[in-house]
Amino acid sequence: MKNIFIILLTFLYVNSYSQVKDSFKTSNYPSNPQWNGDITEWFVNANEQLQTKKSTTNKQVYISTANSLSVNTRWSFYVQMDFDPSTSNQLRVYLVSDQPDLNQALNGYFIQIGKSGSSDSFDLYKQVGTKLTKLFDGIPRPRTKASQFKASIEVSRSITGLWEIKSKIDNETQFVTDGSITDNTYQTTSFFGILAKYTASRSNQFYFDELTIERHEAIKPLPPVYAGKPGDVIFTELFPNPSHQIDLPTSEFVELYNTSDSVINLKGWKYADVTTIYTFNEGVINPKEYLILCSKNDTSNYLHYGKTLGLSPWPSLNNSGDLLTLKNAEGAVINQVNYSDAWYRDTHKKSGGYSLELMEDMLLCNPAQRWTASVAAEGGTPGKRNSVSDLTLTNLAITSLNVIDSLTLTVNFSTGIDSSSVLTENIQLQPLAKIKNIQLINPFNEQLIIHLEKPLTEGSQYGILINELKDCFGNKRSFSSNFLLPNKIKPGDILINEILFNPKPNGVDFVEIINNSMKVIDLKELMIGGRNSKDSLLFYPITLNTTLMHPGDITVICANPNVVKEQYYCKNPEAFIKVKTIPAYNNNAGTVLLKSRTEIIDRFDYSEKMHFALINDPKGVSLERVSLSRATNAPGNFHSASSTVGYATPGYQNSQAQHDDTINDEISLSSSIISPDNDGQDDILSINYHFRENGLVVNIFVYDRNGQMIKRLANNLLLGTEGSIVWDGLTDSLQPAFIGPHLLLIEIFNATGTIRRYKKSVVVAQKFN
Repeated sequence: MKNIFIILLTFLYVNSYSQVKDSFKTSNYPSNPQWNGDITEWFVNANEQLQTKKSTTNKQVYISTANSLSVNTRWSFYVQMDFDPSTSNQLRVYLVSDQPDLNQALNGYFIQIGKSGSSDSFDLYKQVGTKLTKLFDGIPRPRTKASQFKASIEVSRSITGLWEIKSKIDNETQFVTDGSITDNTYQTTSFFGILAKYTASRSNQFYFDELTIERHEAIKPLPPVYAGKPGDVIFTELFPNPSHQIDLPTSEFVELYNTSDSVINLKGWKYADVTTIYTFNEGVINPKEYLILCSKNDTSNYLHYGKTLGLSPWPSLNNSGDLLTLKNAEGAVINQVNYSDAWYRDTHKKSGGYSLELMEDMLLCNPAQRWTASVAAEGGTPGKRNSVSDLTLTNLAITSLNVIDSLTLTVNFSTGIDSSSVLTENIQLQPLAKIKNIQLINPFNEQLIIHLEKPLTEGSQYGILINELKDCFGNKRSFSSNFLLPNKIKPGDILINEILFNPKPNGVDFVEIINNSMKVIDLKELMIGGRNSKDSLLFYPITLNTTLMHPGDITVICANPNVVKEQYYCKNPEAFIKVKTIPAYNNNAGTVLLKSRTEIIDRFDYSEKMHFALINDPKGVSLERVSLSRATNAPGNFHSASSTVGYATPGYQNSQAQHDDTINDEISLSSSIISPDNDGQDDILSINYHFRENGLVVNIFVYDRNGQMIKRLANNLLLGTEGSIVWDGLTDSLQPAFIGPHLLLIEIFNATGTIRRYKKSVVVAQKFN
């Protein structure tokens, strides 16, 4: 038996050296090669093409020539028909025949071209005597011109009997695969031929040219076709939402890839979603080859992208998600994908026009981490390597570490991590804190939650070490970081320090806060609020991530930091926090609130009337806090920002700030000079008081150097034990006081009528240019 097999292979090998070529020159036809049959019904035209002659009757004419190539062989030729083909006007190209007369009974194979309609296909038939069997129905190919068909066709056959047909129609530049199937019934041949069937009106409109039959060196015996095991064929691209067309067809497709080194015959395999099952009756995937699956009606849309197989019924893809399954003929699950539209990770691409692509080189992690939206300009990559497989890898790194509470930490990573590498024993905290459990957040595994056995100590610094984490490509990294459990926020810890509620044209509101405590505070625990048009309080988070404020730190809260930075000098650009939503602060009056959990931390009730009286237009001018030790709503504790700093100081020390030195006297002045020109230097005068007695009442009068009273600053004002009263340098008629020395007469009396009088001198100064 072995000797017979060797003799057979030798016979096939020797036969394969013969070849046939004919470019149909006028001087050659019908010899060289020698054609037989109805040779007078064909002629070589002026374009050196073989053409049928005009006939007055309906006919079926053929010619044939000797040929012995049938395996490891490639047939290529050009055909043209200047009409709309039909069952009455069609062409057969006999690739294999044991008889020269193609009108008689024979054994062999032929390609049939010609169907009614606006599209055509290249169908492979087997003929046994007079019995015809269609081996596969070629893919419908739409014609550019309704009344003309032109195609270059290439057919190949391997020694294992694998047939494959490729074609270029009209002006296409690349061959596309029309179909493939394995049939080894006839392995030898004696003749090649063409047969034209026509009506009289179409008799002279068949053309044939560029014939080559040759041994195909590229076709070598392939590994045996086998059933396939799980993972041999995988889903690599899905196109569930073709709406909002980018540059792909407006029809669904699924892409398969043969990861194995074997030819896989799909006959008997099943592809299904939850509701529809398709059973393959044909189809072959070669090793490391892509195959596009689509609805049979949409086949022509994808042929030019690569090897395509149209299915009917088509298991349609749900936009939001679906379970897709591929089984072999024995019913074993070869691959499965349960996709979701969350896998796009992009709201715009999720809305349609982009495919989901598998990161083909990513060997680890779960499916949600391995799939993402295509980055191809066309919206997808059917029939070729996925665009996302060639993205620059994102290095695995910690992007943020948040302290949720004393028992919970979250660690966020720059890219997904392999869940198998996340082990409790690989995570350590110093000082030692025992870990209760850890949790990876699906579907993308980019966040790790660490639960502790015992609470961390408020205000304490900790270190964390995470060893040998792996990304989805198997790269290992270890990380160390420090974190602090912030103190709880209490009233007075964070103060409102500046507000711009009437911004410049195209500007935005901002609120500046300052850490007035000796604690490290997490802004994640703080909310900013205001009143709406119905006088209801509304609060919004400042940040969702751990953001630490150290003692003395200043932070600016606004919706668009870039606008503020463009309109004002910003000494510390890093002091800004961009918030998604900030309360709408009215231009005339309103309320700013800070809240931590259920407790109000600070509140400022502002009014446009708080601005310096000589400012004609307060648009774009902020109100700055004067003293951190005085109550936020104390009269005079907010003042217009200086003109010399551009009317606002976002992110750095206020231009109107006064340092609260220790007061030894019962009555003291912040300065001996007042210069009410809003230049940020001595614009206001603070009259500070400090008493041990409660229930005191004060009157304050300002006299000029002529002894005339120009300002009654306080009238029977009830005092606390300590505080400040502010003079802005204006008279009762809201005019600047004249330059020169002035006297402050301060009368303090109690409930018994005891009066104490203080006299303090101050000079009203003016800057000269």
